Amino acid sequence: MTAAVGVQKRLKRTAKRALAGSLYTSGLLSLLMHRRFRQQCLVLTYHRVLSRDAVEKTCSSPGIVVTRETFECHLRLLKRHFRVLTLAEFESHVRTQMPFPSGACLLTFDDGWLDTYTEAWPLLRRYGVPAVVFLPVSYIGTGRMFWQEELTYLLVAARRAATNTTATMSRLRDIAAEHAIDVAFDEPIVHDDILQAVQRKKGSDSTSIVRLIESLAQLVTAGERHAAADAFLTWDMAREMAADGVTFGAHSVTHRIMTTLTPAELVDEVRGSRDRLRQELPAAVESFSYPNGSWDNAVRAEVVRQGFAISFTTAPGPVSVHDDRFAIHRVNVHQDATSTEGLFLARVSGIL
Repeated sequence: MTAAVGVQKRLKRTAKRALAGSLYTSGLLSLLMHRRFRQQCLVLTYHRVLSRDAVEKTCSSPGIVVTRETFECHLRLLKRHFRVLTLAEFESHVRTQMPFPSGACLLTFDDGWLDTYTEAWPLLRRYGVPAVVFLPVSYIGTGRMFWQEELTYLLVAARRAATNTTATMSRLRDIAAEHAIDVAFDEPIVHDDILQAVQRKKGSDSTSIVRLIESLAQLVTAGERHAAADAFLTWDMAREMAADGVTFGAHSVTHRIMTTLTPAELVDEVRGSRDRLRQELPAAVESFSYPNGSWDNAVRAEVVRQGFAISFTTAPGPVSVHDDRFAIHRVNVHQDATSTEGLFLARVSGIL
């Protein structure tokens, strides 16, 4: 990222913060928000809730992270302005087309990160807010990472290893060129560029991603391999949360983009996630969240065929009881867009 682009982004964030703050303090934002959600439901998507220290260590994209303090601010606002539903209540409204109560809201968490247990759940309990967590079942209770986090980590670690070694830097550049990773590794600050380069790899075929990760791993010593900053919760943790009222749903088996799969692979992902969820969490509601929000008619049909009652996309916007219950919209929440009360309410209202 060039210095000019960085300045432009900071100026844009400052302008948004000022506008949201002005709308919030004037009362206009609250009025607009309540009018919009008079008979529609707000569905929020969270991924990661991290301490400030963990934010500095994670290899996840900033687009899926909020700090613990920001999440607690969100919960206070939701308690003040919304009626937060359980998934069963939400699904009942959609199934029967009974109008939502004014200010209805549903909280969802994708992926089942460890911090959903360590950071988010204690705050949900404190504020008495229900939530649903969607699990990519093959990652739960393992030391595996999503390829995005692993690739980010390896690029950062390989760049660190190459800083004082000409041969390693040359090899890193060759690997990056072969796989179209556009990062200036000899620049002092490259972390943001690496995150953006990894995001651009979404949609790449899995074979090329595996080859890229294997090549980079050869540049990183075993002692530098990734720690638990980006780990997932265990099934025992999920059962503990479920016993306390947290709802769980499926998020596929391997978290692959489902629109890229063969028909047989699609069946394995949907049915496999359903069967594992039933095995580990018998009380789990039959709900599904499409990885990356990617779906089409074939994906939707398979989710229906495997007996799921409802499924969620990442398309933004409020939800009406007349919407397709296998293509529910959600508003993604992350730190940059929701770090103040005004920004959060402007974001969820669709104003900013």
